[in-house]
Amino acid sequence: MKARIFTCITAMTIFAALIASFRPAAQGQANNLSPAPLKYTVQVLPGLGGLSGAFSINNAGWVAGLSNPSGDRLDHALLWRGGELTDLGTLGGYNSTVAFPNKNEIGWLAGESETADNDPYQENFCQFNCPSSTCAPLTQICRGFLWRRETNHMVALPPLPGGNNSTALGVNNQRQIVGAAEHGVLDPSCVAPQVFDFEAVVWSLGPDGTPFVTQQLPPIAGDTVSAAAGINQHGDAVGASGPCASVGLGIGSHAVLWQSGRAINLGNLGGVMNNIAFAINQQGQVVGISDLPGDNVTHAFLWQGGTMLDLGTLRPDDTFVIAESINDRGEVVGFSCGTIDCRGFHWQAGVMTDLNPFLPADSPLLITNAADINSRGEIAVQAFDQTVQDFVAAVLIPDGNGGGSLEATQTENMQRKVVVLPENIRQMLRRRLGFRGFRPGR
Repeated sequence: MKARIFTCITAMTIFAALIASFRPAAQGQANNLSPAPLKYTVQVLPGLGGLSGAFSINNAGWVAGLSNPSGDRLDHALLWRGGELTDLGTLGGYNSTVAFPNKNEIGWLAGESETADNDPYQENFCQFNCPSSTCAPLTQICRGFLWRRETNHMVALPPLPGGNNSTALGVNNQRQIVGAAEHGVLDPSCVAPQVFDFEAVVWSLGPDGTPFVTQQLPPIAGDTVSAAAGINQHGDAVGASGPCASVGLGIGSHAVLWQSGRAINLGNLGGVMNNIAFAINQQGQVVGISDLPGDNVTHAFLWQGGTMLDLGTLRPDDTFVIAESINDRGEVVGFSCGTIDCRGFHWQAGVMTDLNPFLPADSPLLITNAADINSRGEIAVQAFDQTVQDFVAAVLIPDGNGGGSLEATQTENMQRKVVVLPENIRQMLRRRLGFRGFRPGR
């Protein structure tokens, strides 16, 4: 599920970013906040009967993600408004998803969907997964899509000339859509099944509602591919670039900010692979991932004003940590993985907090992924439900200062919240959670 085009270990990836100048107001705000709310209310969202995940929540409380219909593993892009579920459908193919935060309040969603057309190169550009022999073959052309509430249907976003595939990952209030698009350059260095290079792009709509590429966001000099994952209201976008040859390991040789079309290398935490920027807030703070020296451990980072900060890990033995989203108050969410599970986290003012101890003591849920956080501190998550042995979509709603002390709540529930995920679920995590092909505790 959560078919994501960024793939830190075994897939092609797409994301871009343009961070305008850093705006220091956010840091001042962030330092005035407590590390996390003392209490959350958990709202489990209805799905289609199978696995579900929530990966985007805007300031209006709209939640988006995906779910599988009962009995199959096809992904359907979903929108939850007031708890009510809307299946967004597909562009004519088998699978679709909203896989990244969509930071707007205008009722637009960007995602990716297979079409009814067969891909002559069978690239599986959007990296949908097929965990069993009963799935449909992954041979369809994939396109980024734009869904608008005023039309209530998907519009396919075009690739660059000569390309077949595209993907869309974010859209802002200025109606700028970011993602990546193939062009017609065959690159023998690409890792099969990928054969074409691709580039981060910005799409807009023409007067008649037809989408077109308004800007190409180039890779860092020396790289051949790029992709954009997020964009803020100033038009700053973030993502990554690298050689197409590294697609099988994650294309993020360089975490990138695009500012006025210029690619800026954000640096790294010492590694040469898996350097990817995923989200940017209005103050120019950027979050993502970067390998440590040796490229055996991946940590989350916060970048601001030219400095990259390592956010650390939830547990000493965690080796794969991702920061997926940041709100305008400087609150960061993501997940931290060890050998037996992954846990969603909240980071604020230097403190990384496991979200699971905030669940009721008798809750069957393990929050494996905190994917997005809005300005009210509401968090879109994916959780493993031990009762049904599958993933569910949920929202954590902060309750303010009620519920006792943070330290006491953490200590009490942490002693009870020890969950060893079944091997088949851990394999599903490896295939589906966060980035396609990531290996928890690799």
